[in-house]
Amino acid sequence: MVGDSPQHLITNLSPKEAAAFMANRRGYGINTLWISLLCILLRRVAIGRQRLLMELFRFLFRATLQPPNPAYFQRVDDVLRIGADHGMVVLLDPIETISWLDILEKWYVQSIEYGQYLGNR
Repeated sequence: MVGDSPQHLITNLSPKEAAAFMANRRGYGINTLWISLLCILLRRVAIGRQRLLMELFRFLFRATLQPPNPAYFQRVDDVLRIGADHGMVVLLDPIETISWLDILEKWYVQSIEYGQYLGNR
C-alpha cells in the first residue's frame, strides 16, 4: 500500500480534475487514497455554530436523513468509480474527526443515524 491523503478531494475537485489527479498519483506509484466523505470544508458551508449540524444534514440529506441528497452521493460514487478506474484503493473516511468530533459527540443520535445510513449504503 502506497498512499496519499487528498481528504478534501470530493468537495474540491470536479470529476475531470479528480481523474487527472489520480492519473498523476498513479504515475508516482500511489495505489491508495484516503478521502473524507465529510471534511472541514463542508463544515465551513454552515452558518453559525448552533445550526452547523443541521446545515450539514440539509446538504447531505435534504433536511432529514431520508432521503439522501442524490447529487452529493452521486459525486461520491463518481469519485469511487474514478478511483477504481485508476486502480486505486479508496479508504473512504466517513467524517474527518479533527474538525467534527465535538459535533459528533453533541449530536450523538444523528451521528449514529449517519453511520447506519452509510453502512447500509
